[in-house]
Amino acid sequence: MRGTFGAELPLRAVFEAPTIAALATRLDTAAVAPAAAARPRLVPRATRPAQRTG
Repeated sequence: MRGTFGAELPLRAVFEAPTIAALATRLDTAAVAPAAAARPRLVPRATRPAQRTG
């Protein structure tokens, strides 16, 4: 939802809205998602010594 519509909406709301119109209403009233640049970048972390470099 965040990437497509730019709104924070819990997954539960998709299943609780009985129609597309009801889901659209929830999207209209949902909190605006922060910009993608504002979110920290996810970086994989080595968990075993064999995966570590350096």
